[in-house]
Amino acid sequence: MRTGKRVRIMAVAAGGLLVTGVLAGCGPEDGAAGGDGSPGAARTDGDGDRKSGGDGKGGTDGDGGTVAAAYQKTAEARTAEITLITEVETGEEDAVLRGSGVIDLKRGTSDMVLKAPGTRIEQRTVDGVVYQKRPAGQREQLPDGKTWMSYDLRKLGAQAGTGAQIADPASTLAYAKGITEKDVEKIGEETLDGVSTTHYEVAVDVRSLVRNNELMGEALEDTVGSTLPLHIWLDDEGRLRQQTMELDINASGAGGERSASPDEVSVATTLKLGEFGTEVDVEPPPAADTADMTDKAVRQGGRNGG
Repeated sequence: MRTGKRVRIMAVAAGGLLVTGVLAGCGPEDGAAGGDGSPGAARTDGDGDRKSGGDGKGGTDGDGGTVAAAYQKTAEARTAEITLITEVETGEEDAVLRGSGVIDLKRGTSDMVLKAPGTRIEQRTVDGVVYQKRPAGQREQLPDGKTWMSYDLRKLGAQAGTGAQIADPASTLAYAKGITEKDVEKIGEETLDGVSTTHYEVAVDVRSLVRNNELMGEALEDTVGSTLPLHIWLDDEGRLRQQTMELDINASGAGGERSASPDEVSVATTLKLGEFGTEVDVEPPPAADTADMTDKAVRQGGRNGG
């Protein structure tokens, strides 16, 4: 029973853009990622000065435009090293999931190593497909001779969130697409990992994240509300250096009875970017070594989604 709960926590922590699928009770397929430090806490160098952002209401002139342009400015860097930390609390058990790797910021291609309690997962994302290689003792779902499992994110995304089981860093980064010039609060100047940054708190419109999927938009809004609170740290060029989101979620209200799932789930996800322009050369694993698990994930999401 405890093992099952741990797996469920890992699934919730996988986070990403399509969080509602896990909250609807999707199957225990995958965990997520991290790096160094604690979610929600900026690390400082030197004296760690944190300056006041004025009156804190909307920042100063120009801040809104700078923040709204952050996603595009970051994508213009083309590639980066990435770390991702997800911390989940259910009231009964906590879990921290960590990972690191590289990402193509425009194409969404990434190569990461994910670490969760008791497991280490190699993950590649290429052309909208996530490939994962688990330790040899955790491949019971795979046919004989297969070492990798794959998930088509486009198919999963059509199922009101089953894709949330996948720790796709591009989906986590995509929250920044929903930032506008509204509801921007400048917190102050901070130094992160030796880089001077400006820290902002923003509100992301939930519907803007899933414009092409009305069902997903309704499910996400019912679960987390109309806006998502997001903290971002931008460097002097307006590029995203860190993004943190903390959510308290009522999972029991996300569509039907789910007695096996925790009612209250707190999820904190921190994404960090560095070494812009780093080399990213990612290829999918050999087809002969890969089993497509997409349909199975969709069926599980349909059964558990009520």
